[in-house]
Amino acid sequence: MAVFHLFSDTKGACPTGAIGRTIQLEDTSAAGTIRIVSVKGDEEIAFKKQKTIITRVTVSQQGNYQFLHTLGNDVYIYVFGDRIGEIAVSGLSFPMDCDKIGGKIGGELIFDWYKKNRVAARPNPVTITIGTKTIIDGFVTAFTLDVVDPKTGIMQWNMQMVVLPEK
Repeated sequence: MAVFHLFSDTKGACPTGAIGRTIQLEDTSAAGTIRIVSVKGDEEIAFKKQKTIITRVTVSQQGNYQFLHTLGNDVYIYVFGDRIGEIAVSGLSFPMDCDKIGGKIGGELIFDWYKKNRVAARPNPVTITIGTKTIIDGFVTAFTLDVVDPKTGIMQWNMQMVVLPEK
């Protein structure tokens, strides 16, 4: 049995002619998930909690090294370990669903997640899981939120995180 949730004006709860209709299908026979990335602080970033989806993740890491070029064309490399890495996680937040009119919109909810999990408010790192096995701990250092489309109320966001080098 499938359950459909639509932006609809049948109960008067949603705006008439809402653009960007959302459909949710619940069907136990079609259960399954492919998780590309997850971010968990006090709670995991998820559509059901923040009305938001993760659309992009970038990971940047590099070594801490120095090259020395000599007069005799010899090159020496000195390696001092790794430098601090960076992770950026981006996503889209949606304005509302028909069951929760009057509550916070997705942009507010993901901003609340940032405020609870930012480096100044949380002494421990958040956990970023890429795929099923790559786990990285990082500190949330920055957040941006902007409106993609004022008519639909969809917002995009980006969070920056710093990753300490492995020992």
